[in-house]
Amino acid sequence: MSNKKNIFFLISILIYLAFVILFWSYSIDDAFVTFRYAQNLTDGYGLTFNPGDEPVEGYSNFLWLIVLSFLYLIGLPIYWSAKILGVLFFFLAGLVWYANFLHEDKDYLWLIPIFYLATPFTAFWAVSGLELGMYAFILALLVAGVVKRSNWTLLLFPLVVLTRPEGVGIAIVFWAAGLIGDLINKQIKRKYYLLSLLVIVVAFAALIAFRMAVFGYPMPNTFYAKSTLGIHGFLRLAKGLIYFAPLTLLFLFGLFQIIRKPPESRRFIIFSLVFLAMAAINCLANAVMNFHIRYLIAFLPFFIAISVYSLRFIQSDKLKKILILISFISIFTPTLAVFSSVNQEKNIWAAQEKLIEYVNLQPEDTRISLTDVGRIPFYTKARYYDIWGLVSGEIGHEGFNPVTEYLRFPDYFVFVGYFKNEKVWLRFGRERLIVKNRGFNHAYRYIGAGLPDNCDINREGYYYLIFRKNQRAVDSLMNLYPIKQL
Repeated sequence: MSNKKNIFFLISILIYLAFVILFWSYSIDDAFVTFRYAQNLTDGYGLTFNPGDEPVEGYSNFLWLIVLSFLYLIGLPIYWSAKILGVLFFFLAGLVWYANFLHEDKDYLWLIPIFYLATPFTAFWAVSGLELGMYAFILALLVAGVVKRSNWTLLLFPLVVLTRPEGVGIAIVFWAAGLIGDLINKQIKRKYYLLSLLVIVVAFAALIAFRMAVFGYPMPNTFYAKSTLGIHGFLRLAKGLIYFAPLTLLFLFGLFQIIRKPPESRRFIIFSLVFLAMAAINCLANAVMNFHIRYLIAFLPFFIAISVYSLRFIQSDKLKKILILISFISIFTPTLAVFSSVNQEKNIWAAQEKLIEYVNLQPEDTRISLTDVGRIPFYTKARYYDIWGLVSGEIGHEGFNPVTEYLRFPDYFVFVGYFKNEKVWLRFGRERLIVKNRGFNHAYRYIGAGLPDNCDINREGYYYLIFRKNQRAVDSLMNLYPIKQL
């Protein structure tokens, strides 16, 4: 049986690598925000998005930032390093899961890494440039250690805390789930749990102290800018899990069995509680920032673990094999959606290249207000205002105000949109609100767009519309109307 498992695992690795090659051109715009911070930090400007500005924690992956800064310091390119490390870390995460559960025939846990590596979602986020692969690897190691109550996991809890804003919550859920499992089975290792909790608290307290000293806030700016209480996050979660409908049904069945009768093995309590906790956190993220189960991808093995655990309660071996086969086929369901995202990003990148060419012809002190503050700022030297508020402390903590953003009077506003019937159609609501400000059409004039070659600005697309400031008109507006009326 071990030889068959190894063959299946090898096949999943080959599928993973095939998807990596197919998706290699993809990289999410958000990743370049961290790249710019890492570059500025290494170049001696501090933790600022614009050199010379006050520090704002516009990234949400402190440990990843430190890793990329170090790689840049020793001369490695940030962009390629992030992509290669992402691919490597997801593979290592799968390897840890496989090594840890290779001999788990009863509960089919050896299927976890096979399903995980084979789904296109994993490869898609592996090449994105984000910290998700590193997060998945740390979590895989933590599972291996917490299940065995190994003392070396004391080193991993701080890494979880430092990786993502929700890391402290996940670390505590890990800790609590293990404790609950031990209480049920009456096998408490008091010293281990006391030390683990102490390490988590100390690591988080140190991180908070650092943030307060540097930025003046206990959480990253992105935490405030991305958090929401709307229903959109729950809809995103439902859509993501519908892709894996067979596994989702098995997950619900397995969860029911765990609630009905807690298993002797505490690991299933850990798997279920950690995934449910992250799923709840996932639903609180802005829907625009969260697609293709972005914040859940590092936790997908926990979901798969409960799904395959449910097979224990099915008597027929033939039915088990059928369900495994159907579930495996279902993990490829998102393939077309992922391909669509990859192709869309290619078109966006082509439009961004044109805008980058234009911006690089302007003076370095040029001020630009725009929505996408990833690639464009990373490849240019201008100074940027962030309409989404990821790197803007005012928007992140006070909320978006179109009048305030207008009254910054940057040299350029760059909006995402196109023309229809000779009228400007903007993609995002915040951009439309800025344009509605009194006097905007006098203060700013459309001068062109960043769009790929052979594209028509009068056809729907993701183009960058450039509006340049008319300084005389701005001065006239300031004289005619008090600022508070603008």
